[in-house]
Amino acid sequence: HGEEGRWIFPAAYYQINKVLADGTTIDLMFLDTILLAPEAAKSETDIHLHDQEQRKEKQYAWLEAALAESTADWLLVFGHHPVFSAGEHGDTPSLVTRLLPLLEKHHVDMYVSGHDHTLQHLQHLSTTHTQFFVNGNGAKMGRVRNVTQAAHVKNAEVKLGFMSHELTRKSMITKAIDREGGVVFEYTQLPRRRAGWVAELEEGRGINEGEDEEGLLYGSMSMPVLALPQ
Repeated sequence: HGEEGRWIFPAAYYQINKVLADGTTIDLMFLDTILLAPEAAKSETDIHLHDQEQRKEKQYAWLEAALAESTADWLLVFGHHPVFSAGEHGDTPSLVTRLLPLLEKHHVDMYVSGHDHTLQHLQHLSTTHTQFFVNGNGAKMGRVRNVTQAAHVKNAEVKLGFMSHELTRKSMITKAIDREGGVVFEYTQLPRRRAGWVAELEEGRGINEGEDEEGLLYGSMSMPVLALPQ
C-alpha cells in the first residue's frame, strides 16, 4: 500500500462511482483478470490456486450484477489483461470467450487494460461497440505484432506514454500522450446510451464518422447500435 496511501485496492475486484461537476455519472468496474484468465498469467497464478474456479464464478456473478444495475452515463471496465491486443501477448482467449459477451450485453463504453507495453486502440465492431484501449507503456517498451491480420486494430504504437480521458455527459475524448507531451492518437466517442438514441433517429441505418444533431463528433460505428432500455 505504501506510506503515502496512493496505491490502495479495497478488494481483488471492486466498483467506484463518480459524479462530475456537471452532473455526469461514471461507473468504473475494476477486475482481477489473473483469476479470470489464468492462461494469460501462468507465472502469477499460484496466489490464486485456492478455490480458483469458485472465485472466478463469484467474480463474474458480481460483475454481471453490477453492470446490470448501473444507470450511469458512462460505464467503464478495467483489467490488467487485454481482451484484444496487437501487442507482445496478443488477445486473451478466456476474456474473449467469457468477458466480451458481458461487455456487449450491458453496453459497456470502454475496456481499459495494460499487460502489453504499448499504446493501442482497438475496435471489433462485428462483435461489439465497446472500445478497447491498451495502456501499458508507462515505463517499458513492448512490441506490436500482426497488425495487418487484426482488422480491429485502430491504433497501435510502441512509445512511452500514458492516456487521458476527458468526459462530459455528451462525449469522452481519449488521448494517447507520449513522454514529450505529444498526442500519439485521439478518439472521441458518445456514451452508448446516447449513441443508441442517435441510431434510433437514423432509423437503424447505423452511425458513421461525423457529427450528431448538435454538432458533436462521434466515432465510427458501421452497424446500428441498440439503445438501452429506459
